[in-house]
Amino acid sequence: MSKREAHPKPVLGGHESIKIAVAQVPSAFLDRKKTITRACATIREAAQNGASLVVFPEVWVSGYPFWSEGWDSQIPAWIDARMRFREAALVIPSDDTDRLSQAAREANIYVAIGCNELDSRPEVVHRPRRQASWPPPQAASYLRRAVVLGPGRWV
Repeated sequence: MSKREAHPKPVLGGHESIKIAVAQVPSAFLDRKKTITRACATIREAAQNGASLVVFPEVWVSGYPFWSEGWDSQIPAWIDARMRFREAALVIPSDDTDRLSQAAREANIYVAIGCNELDSRPEVVHRPRRQASWPPPQAASYLRRAVVLGPGRWV
């Protein structure tokens, strides 16, 4: 029997339909630890309600940097916000992603979660066009990511 015959709908793993949960809960803005704890609880709740996939919004972990004056102004005026933004970014892999993976595995659910990723490798510097002066070359890079986890592994 071919793989196609065994699973005629390979995207859905052979299921006729799946239930998708949309996480409509606020993150703990600029507080990564509380946000990860909230995400794990939301993952469990979605699975308990029969979802096969739970989807979180863009940059849900850490929050969306909605301000503009902080990125194109003098550093001293916004140093506290910039430091909080850095501390709230997700490092991949990390204990935080391990917690998210464990929650997905234990709940037997797929998870798509948006985050600001902190890439601390010195050779990687990402500068969006509208933020050309930040980060400085020696700083870590921030990247917007969608992390996708499965019940048994990273996807």
